[in-house]
Amino acid sequence: MVMKESQNNKESKDNTQRSWDLLQSMVSQITARLPSLKWLRRAVVAVVGFSVLLVGIAMIVLPGPAFIVIPLGLAILATEFVWAAKLLKRAREFFKRRGACPECGKRIEKDRRAMTPPATLCLACHQKTSDGEADPASLQTTSE
Repeated sequence: MVMKESQNNKESKDNTQRSWDLLQSMVSQITARLPSLKWLRRAVVAVVGFSVLLVGIAMIVLPGPAFIVIPLGLAILATEFVWAAKLLKRAREFFKRRGACPECGKRIEKDRRAMTPPATLCLACHQKTSDGEADPASLQTTSE
């Protein structure tokens, strides 16, 4: 009885190995016929990337983390498309310098960013450019 189970297991392993070998030979034949599968990879990346990007855009008005999903879609597309890589780079640079003074690179104070219109320079750079004369309209703060 034990001998029969051992033979059945051995035959099962042999059948599995033969099936695996057959599958490997079929895959190698298919890849030999197709010189390049770059177009297939590009198509899959495009479909997946645009799908994630569209879901992220929908999340702008629907509940969800659009600010995470949209860059994720762009990152997927950037693996194959140069325009997506450039757009992703521009977005990174925008968020990196957001809230920073373009003149000196220091962080703009939160209350100055909340002004109407929002301040684009830190207080020191603003005073340098306006020779100490502050624009009354730029000193207004919004009440939240």
